Amino acid sequence: CKMNYKKISLSLAAVLSLTSLNAYEMKSVGYKATGMGGAGVASSRGSLATYYNPALVGISDYTAEISLDIGTSIRENKLIDTVDQLETLDLSDSIDRIAENAPNSGTNSTQRVNGKTDAQNVQEAREILNRVPTGNGLQVIPSVSLTSQFSRYFAFGIYGSSEIRANMVIDKSRLSIAVKDTDSNSYFSYDSDNDVYSSISEATYKDSSLQYAIEGDPDIEGDSTTYLNVSAMHSAEIPLSFAYPFETENGVLSVGITAKAMTVETFAKKFDIDTDTDNIEDEYEENKKTYSSVGVDLGIAYRERNTGLIVGLVGKNLNQPTFETVPD
Repeated sequence: CKMNYKKISLSLAAVLSLTSLNAYEMKSVGYKATGMGGAGVASSRGSLATYYNPALVGISDYTAEISLDIGTSIRENKLIDTVDQLETLDLSDSIDRIAENAPNSGTNSTQRVNGKTDAQNVQEAREILNRVPTGNGLQVIPSVSLTSQFSRYFAFGIYGSSEIRANMVIDKSRLSIAVKDTDSNSYFSYDSDNDVYSSISEATYKDSSLQYAIEGDPDIEGDSTTYLNVSAMHSAEIPLSFAYPFETENGVLSVGITAKAMTVETFAKKFDIDTDTDNIEDEYEENKKTYSSVGVDLGIAYRERNTGLIVGLVGKNLNQPTFETVPD
């Protein structure tokens, strides 16, 4: 039995990891390489060679090719509905009004726009927060690529990918309705069933209060222990690749180089757990960080004539471009 090697393309994942620790790697592109776990160093010929290995341009089966790839991945676990519910309950403002009325019992019975009192809204929010699982979250990963090979020697591409993440951190040891009266610098627990305040110590307030968990110590930045964490990274590459093939006795040896413009945009911030979408968008525009650089890839590929076997090796970002990121 003679094995048929004609359709075999061996993808050696021998990518030289010469990028610095702060450099970034975009998501896999192309259905073939994606299906192989991102191993496109010897398999992604044609226009996608601008991303994986520029040498593959020189051994492509075509001299002209255009490729468009668009995809997205979305994962969500009990986050969107929770945020929407807390926004409807007007949690932060309800707590603030209860704090403003302290220590006068019987002052929180006014119905709000959703037909419930502040006491009812906060009590319902506490029950919702207590049910939020530790693994809650949202992750959205869209990507797009447009590539073109326009001769045996040249290829061009535009690649973009994003990763947007959000998760809610809930300090379940601090869910009681306990508030601070800023006028008297005193602390009170609040019985939502009977609309009654009771004096407590500062230590008890800090150990148990939902208000304190959300607001934290005003003198310590980022001190809150209950919050919505949102982060995003958007990256783009525009590569131009050149490859030159050499005919050998048993196959084709190709060497290639890619020069690429790269841009990374990052964002990370903690928000109140009932923050609306418009506020997040405004904060993003004000606090996003954008960094640009240039990268250089060098690659080599060999295709054996009789079997069609391809072996590839690439060094990516040899000039070690780096990008700062905002803290998680």
